[in-house]
Formats: sequence, C-alpha cells, structure tokens
Amino acid sequence: MTLSPTYLEFKPGARFAGIVECFWTLSSASEFRQTVLPDGCCDILFSTTRARGPQAHVVGTMTKPRFVSISAGDWLMGVRFHPGAARPWLSCPAAELTDGVVPLDEIWGERVEGLLAAISAAAPVSNNIEAWERILGDPPACAGPRGSIAQWVAQPSDFSPRRWAGEACVGDRQFRRLCLNGTGLAPKKLARVLRFRRALAYAKNHPSLDLPQLAVDCGYFDQSHMIRDFNEFAGHPPSRFLADDPA
Repeated sequence: MTLSPTYLEFKPGARFAGIVECFWTLSSASEFRQTVLPDGCCDILFSTTRARGPQAHVVGTMTKPRFVSISAGDWLMGVRFHPGAARPWLSCPAAELTDGVVPLDEIWGERVEGLLAAISAAAPVSNNIEAWERILGDPPACAGPRGSIAQWVAQPSDFSPRRWAGEACVGDRQFRRLCLNGTGLAPKKLARVLRFRRALAYAKNHPSLDLPQLAVDCGYFDQSHMIRDFNEFAGHPPSRFLADDPA
C-alpha cells in the first residue's frame, strides 16, 4: 500500500504575520507524485533527501500546475510568502522567477549556508520556524505602493487590478510594473490566479454545489469562464474537484 505524504502548515510569529502566509512541512514514507497548483505565492524551500542531502531553492510564482516527485524519506520545509511579500528577500524582480525553481545560493550567495545548517528534520517544528525567522531577519517597513501590493491583493472578495492600483495610489501602468516586480505576475494574471485559488478552496468546501452557482459565488462571468481558468491553472475542469473521490 502506498502511503500519502504528510503535509502540515504552521502560522508564522507575530513579526511575519502580514508577510508570511505559512511555514509548511512535507514528508513521505514512500514514493509519491505531488501536484502543486498556482496560488499567487512565492516560496523559499528547504529539502533534504537521501540522494542529495540538504538543499534550498526559490520557487517562483506559478501560472501552471507543477508535478513534484517525492521519494521515501524526503523531508521538505518551506516558507510561503503572501503575494508580493517575498520581494525583499530576492535579488531580482519576481518576474524573473515566474514558473521557475532556482537554487537559493544564486539569490542569497553564501548566506544560504546559514539556512542549510539551521534547519533539520530532526528538530521540533517550533525550532525550525524560529531559525527561519532569524535568518530572514527583520521584515522591511511596508510603506508606499511597493509595500501595499501584498495588502491590496490579499482582499478575498475583490480581484480588481484597477481598484488595487487606485488603493495603492499609483497609475495602472506603474502598478503593473510594481506587480510584476513584486509578485511575478501582471495584475490581470494575478487576479485570475487568486480567484482560481479561492474557487478551488470553495469547491472543496462545498462539494455538492453545482458549477453555475460556484462560478457566481467566486466572481466569474459564467461557468465557461471558470472552466477555462481551471483547465489552465489546474489541468482539469472544476467538476474534478467537486467529485466525492477525484481521480
């Protein structure tokens, strides 16, 4: 029998509450293929495997599903930033990392050695979270339009790039540049990914809901509009995620 991997999420400390969505761990006692879907976020990932030992990578914001193979004994821990909040810890615009996985030493240089030495699968999760937060350092002050991106796009009921730009007090073109540099996605694409993420969670929590109502509740023009986004971002129509036991 193949055992499913164990995936857990943990809240950050108060200092990072508005910047880090969660810390997470993933482990497996057997080989497993994991599908990761776009969520508008950028992650920094620590992993240790029998074959390669400890490594660290930056996982850029995604626009398509990613298929990850997990081997028996693998252990991963990551920090998932709110959309637009990872930029201070990157040495390049987030758009250069979109849909990519880059070794963290290419971004941090020798600083990555501190992370590799501090994180351990054998340590309590609380100790690892403290190590992550210590290595990330003090969060930058979130002032001005750059710091506002994560705040505006986090609004769960409004996926309007024009409104985001207005509330950030910048023009549409400037907000587009800021959004690309900060989140890795243009505002319209980011809005679509965030709406898809909301719809995916809503569908899982309301498995008996029909597709037309799901589309209305999640802000789509119609059912066809929602199906197109699910096919693009998940590789499957929403009916797959409403099934009692999706294949």
